[in-house]
Amino acid sequence: MLPISIGISRCLIGDAVRYDGTDKYSKLCRSQLSANFDLNSICPEVESGLSIPREPIELIQYSNKLKVLGRDDSSIDVTGQLLNFLNHKVPLLTLLSGFILTPRSPSCGLNTVVIKSPEGQVLSKARMVYSFAH
Repeated sequence: MLPISIGISRCLIGDAVRYDGTDKYSKLCRSQLSANFDLNSICPEVESGLSIPREPIELIQYSNKLKVLGRDDSSIDVTGQLLNFLNHKVPLLTLLSGFILTPRSPSCGLNTVVIKSPEGQVLSKARMVYSFAH
């Protein structure tokens, strides 16, 4: 029987891919889960071509469009870059049985990701489905 394949955020297995060049190593994910599952590590930010280290990003809601902008410099817009990655990568992930994602990550977190207004007000910390702006 083939092992069950799951996707996992690269930073959780100890890869230093976060915006500040660090990781979010999880002993549980790296040691225990890797013994029982085939882990496929993914970092949307790095795999879309963003550098390490890089400017931190955040999600900004404009009407019905979500943009991914620099947290400290909103002139940095990586929305298109991340969308391009998602459009090419997601169809290749159909063989995965699930995902383990990093909480609060603007590119791969769920349910805990902060979404702000253009004025900086927190709109939501819950999982929301929006179309991205091109």
